[in-house]
Amino acid sequence: MRELDEAMRAYLDHHYAHAPAEEQTLFELLQEMQDPELYQLISGKATEARYQSIVDKMSATLADKT
Repeated sequence: MRELDEAMRAYLDHHYAHAPAEEQTLFELLQEMQDPELYQLISGKATEARYQSIVDKMSATLADKT
């Protein structure tokens, strides 16, 4: 899905390099998720506390692009 790619790229380009190691590991785990599950998280239709700060950063970065 193009939207998922954009969200993942937004985090990678703007946050990953400066993120703590634990957050980088969580981002890598997000990349292994199936698209439907990942879409649920990124769209806010599902939540998982351990990923929330990453999802929030993705959302904020994408919102800044508009």
